[in-house]
Amino acid sequence: MVRSGWYLGGEILKVIARQIEPMTSPVVRHAWTQLDIPIREWDSWYDPTDYAGGTREHFEDSRNRWAEIMQENNPEPVRVHALRVGDAAICTNPAELYVEFGLAIKERSPARVTLISELSDGYCGYVPIPESIRHGGYSAASSSNTRLVPEAGWMIVEETGRLLDTIFAV
Repeated sequence: MVRSGWYLGGEILKVIARQIEPMTSPVVRHAWTQLDIPIREWDSWYDPTDYAGGTREHFEDSRNRWAEIMQENNPEPVRVHALRVGDAAICTNPAELYVEFGLAIKERSPARVTLISELSDGYCGYVPIPESIRHGGYSAASSSNTRLVPEAGWMIVEETGRLLDTIFAV
């Protein structure tokens, strides 16, 4: 069985290798910037007692420390990178972005292949879409893990797009 798997895997790699065209321009470029994204006010509609156990404790602790969180690192430094390798791009950010933002980066990218690497070069928590913030939920409601303003994700998308334009301009 293992031998058959190795054989099948090898044949798949051969097919893929025949389909891939070598890079015509093995250019390597990198650009990065730091966004200073504000921390949002505590969601006044949100009640941590909606949860139980450790999750409830996490949210209650966050609410009790919110004034401290607002002062500690506000605005939050968010480092965004774009790396070009030929006609491919790797875009990094320190967030747990909602999928809509990753798809928007890919749609805007001039690269043939665009990869998104989250949780890179720091950590700034969950970055939900504004609609999710209005509806709440574990990764959207105010907490020490979800603290940036509602427009943070679109700020990251816009800046990543600008960096991609820069590294693909040459």
